[in-house]
Amino acid sequence: MFDKNKQTAISAIPSTILLSTGRQAPHFHRINIEYFCIYYNVQNSITKQALYRGLTNNLIGSSIDLRQKAKEWKNEHKAIFEDLVLKLSLDLKRLQKQLPTLALRRFPLDIDSLKSIISKTPNDHLCHFHLAWLYSITNEPVLAERHFNIAALQSQNINPDFACFAYRHLANSQIKNGKLAQALLTIEAACTQSQTYNAELQFERVRLLSISNKTTQALPYLANLIKKNPHYSVMALQDLQALNNPSLNRFFAQEKEKHIANIKLQIVQHWKNDPLHLLNLDAELGQKNSRKIIIDKQGELLSRLPNLMIFNEAISSELIQKSSRTIIVRSLNQRKQQYIKKIEQHQERANKAHSTGQWMVYTAIVVLISLGLSYAVSSLAQQFGYHLPVNLLVQSVVLSSAFVLAITGFIFLHFTPSKLTDLLRQKQRLETLSLRLGLSTG
Repeated sequence: MFDKNKQTAISAIPSTILLSTGRQAPHFHRINIEYFCIYYNVQNSITKQALYRGLTNNLIGSSIDLRQKAKEWKNEHKAIFEDLVLKLSLDLKRLQKQLPTLALRRFPLDIDSLKSIISKTPNDHLCHFHLAWLYSITNEPVLAERHFNIAALQSQNINPDFACFAYRHLANSQIKNGKLAQALLTIEAACTQSQTYNAELQFERVRLLSISNKTTQALPYLANLIKKNPHYSVMALQDLQALNNPSLNRFFAQEKEKHIANIKLQIVQHWKNDPLHLLNLDAELGQKNSRKIIIDKQGELLSRLPNLMIFNEAISSELIQKSSRTIIVRSLNQRKQQYIKKIEQHQERANKAHSTGQWMVYTAIVVLISLGLSYAVSSLAQQFGYHLPVNLLVQSVVLSSAFVLAITGFIFLHFTPSKLTDLLRQKQRLETLSLRLGLSTG
């Protein structure tokens, strides 16, 4: 698998290391990469990439539904995974500080060379561990188990933290060899050697107890693990639900209900802190029971969220609140478009009225000019001895018509439908409201 000459730089952790093949589908456990990262002194960024890949494999995997939801809520999934990766990578850093990393890195990758070292120093527990790890990654689980066992026994009185580390790897090898009972005893020995609370160790303990059908013993450890390290809840759910154990299913169902209840409380709190709650939604959106409709929409969205998001209450509640705001903004936009459409209709009518008014005023002016020209012609004709008087009746009719046309025209020119004024006022109010609330109503 590896060159006998140790690589000086690692660009990525191989999938053969990252994902164990002990199940039907490749699965990621943190123990898969712990020693690899130590031995090769893997950069933190590369470790995070590997953790991200491993968690994605476990929590989304081959499920079409989960992949679609991950695509739908891409940013939220990214934030959740980044948070999980950060916490796990910090745990790995703390683990490395407890172990003799420099001494472990001096060993070669050549199994024959390691056997030679052990023949000269049979009590070198670090060399036994390194050799066991090489056997484990070259698919020799029996030999790996033997040397992990020697490393754990030899180190428990010298370095309890390393002994715990060795026992965990021994248990992992025993699981691969189908020795669940022995693996459970080994993990208990690791817990005894652990000097501090180790979340990953407790997770492995819960997993082994659950696989061994000792759920009654597993549940208190699981509850304590989730209480101290909440980010393990979704990983434990995904890892253990395949067992289809009624007690575990009931436990996770209760946990999920707690998270859903907390999300609903946070949504209510978000709403109280949002200026939108000051609105009379029925009036502003033009629809009765608007608040109830929004609450129903929130419930529908919450029911669609995957466990990965439900177990992260802060992100889920924020997503649902954003969705509610989007619904309100969309409704306000629709209402504004309705106003604009009605305003355009009334403006068209007003424009027709204005055109008619202009025509009437122009007609009145033309009539008056014509009457004036008639008087001018009559006066000019009289000077040349012609008698062409203007008919008084015609004059009265013309003057009355011009007056009526002018007055009516001016009325039409200044005509603005009251409905149009009201719509413009409502549109302006909506825009002002949107501006105050920091909404974009397009």
